[in-house]
Amino acid sequence: MTITIRGDKTLPIWDISHYLDQTSSHYHKLVTICKMCELTAEGVQQSDFLISSKSIDIFQDLGVAYGVFKEHLALDIHRKGEDAEKFWHILRKYKRPVVYYKLGNNYLPVFDPSGDEQFKVTKMEVNSPPLFDIGGITSALTELFAAGQQEQREQIRLEQETLEHQNRLLEQRARNLNELSRASEVLNKEGVHPGIRNYAEQEISQIMDSQKRLNSRASISGGQVNRRV
Repeated sequence: MTITIRGDKTLPIWDISHYLDQTSSHYHKLVTICKMCELTAEGVQQSDFLISSKSIDIFQDLGVAYGVFKEHLALDIHRKGEDAEKFWHILRKYKRPVVYYKLGNNYLPVFDPSGDEQFKVTKMEVNSPPLFDIGGITSALTELFAAGQQEQREQIRLEQETLEHQNRLLEQRARNLNELSRASEVLNKEGVHPGIRNYAEQEISQIMDSQKRLNSRASISGGQVNRRV
């Protein structure tokens, strides 16, 4: 399945390129974090995660199998020091971070961005307004392209009222994370490591805030699911 995205205004090609690049990075991180939560719920220990010290380069044809990148940082939330903070800092700052988890004697990528769940543009029209067909994990794509819509609707409604405006708007913002179906489901899944959950909540909130600003600047107001494969 794909999602069809339409802009509301004409965009130059460099704006379109930037929007797709940043959105694909957000997708990469959102899916990675959700899969980390799911893996801990299935019994993977938080100390079994590694992150590459380098991001995936563009036009890289070597894949992301363990060993392609020579240096890694282990995640150990209980270890004294800054390892956990460094781990999440890399995941947050790198455009295409690669996280691995230990399975037996091997390390496997948590998310393979070139696999079946990759973010892929299957159709693009740069006429006015621009239109894209995007493939990937539908729930993650839907959440990204809808970022900011619920808050915008709530803010419009609240602006028509005078009583408790600020308090109710803050409450709505606090509920935004729970309205993300996939993220909410994995964060609340039984067995998710509490340390992973804590960091994941922070990172997902930042991802969605960033995507909300991106959608607003590009005048993207959501997507339509296209169920044709």
